[in-house]
Amino acid sequence: MKRDFAVAVKAVIIKEDKALVLCRSKVEMQSSYMNSRQKWDLPGGGLHFYERAEDGLHREIRLGEVEGLFIILRHG
Repeated sequence: MKRDFAVAVKAVIIKEDKALVLCRSKVEMQSSYMNSRQKWDLPGGGLHFYERAEDGLHREIRLGEVEGLFIILRHG
């Protein structure tokens, strides 16, 4: 079954006066089902079914191997 949308979580990571923005490779862009045209992205990714947004964000950041990152979730 083809999906027409996906639910994703993204993180805005700021340290001092710098923000983390990812530059996606051509291979990653071509293999992406939902986002094949955007070269720049924020850390994060798709949620699993019945997964809380906070849990998905932690999983995606951890899988992305962002070294030395301590995650504090703030709503606002």
